[in-house]
Amino acid sequence: MLALQEVASYDDNVVTTEPLFFNLSSRLRQTAIGKKLNADIQLAKKLGIGQPALDFAQVTPEGKELKLSDFKGKYLLLDFWASWCGPCRAENPNLVKAYQKFKGSKFEILGVSLYKPGKKDNWLKAIEQDGLTWPQVSDLNGWQNQAAQLYGIQAIPQNYLISPEGKIVGINLKGVKLIEKLEELLK
Repeated sequence: MLALQEVASYDDNVVTTEPLFFNLSSRLRQTAIGKKLNADIQLAKKLGIGQPALDFAQVTPEGKELKLSDFKGKYLLLDFWASWCGPCRAENPNLVKAYQKFKGSKFEILGVSLYKPGKKDNWLKAIEQDGLTWPQVSDLNGWQNQAAQLYGIQAIPQNYLISPEGKIVGINLKGVKLIEKLEELLK
């Protein structure tokens, strides 16, 4: 069951994971790990490709409220990250490249930062150091960030590509895979 939980956490296609879970005995499915895995599968179904993106509102470093729905009409990469996350910082140059290439063609990025109170300066410093010129928001609640909870974020970096109509069209697209998907959608 632990192996299945590991697969579920990395597999963006719940179609693969759900049948395996339901092949487990009911006794295993009723354990704490089984219940958590089932909750993760149900969340993945709600947030899968073709599903509507879940709206939320958070504030920018300047204090302006932004909603996910403010970006309707554009492809939006919803990117969950933090400056203390090495893989996030390693992925940021790829995001900068994608943003520079596609920002004038109905594409935007919304960064959701997982910071705690008192760490806002680290967040602002990372935005500047990494050249993140797209909108950034946070509620400064760390892993308890309302948007991160809504999207079931358990590890970062993690992202969702959302269509102009508000549907999820990609999950965890990084590096060249993000560029290829945007080229396909924005041709």
